[in-house]
Amino acid sequence: MALRKIDDAVRDYDRAIAIKPQGLQTLFNSRGKAWVAKGDSNARLQDFHASDQFDPSYVEAYNNRGLSNEVLGRRAEAIADFRKAQSIDPADLVSKQQLRVLGSDLPGLAQNRHAEGQPRCQVLGRLRFMSPHPTPA
Repeated sequence: MALRKIDDAVRDYDRAIAIKPQGLQTLFNSRGKAWVAKGDSNARLQDFHASDQFDPSYVEAYNNRGLSNEVLGRRAEAIADFRKAQSIDPADLVSKQQLRVLGSDLPGLAQNRHAEGQPRCQVLGRLRFMSPHPTPA
């Protein structure tokens, strides 16, 4: 996505949020994804947090914030977000997978099963989140 189109998307989300329609959680979550594409860590975390404040049962917001925290090296916060998503929807595959990747899915699992410094991509929707953990074989 070209930077200009991302900027346009952010402005559109800003206008939609200002109207305060139903479904604000979706708008904040979507604008958070646009911030991911722009590389703005603080803005994306704020929007993902705002999204779950409008709808505390919105699993996608917890997963997106968890992925963002993981990318930023905030392992404990990422695990907390993925656990919250699992508590809302135990069948959610994204949070389940990310907890496994982070070594937090089973008691006694090593804190980090993967070598540091080798990137692994996690695809969520149309956005790519880079993680410092390699993809499990």
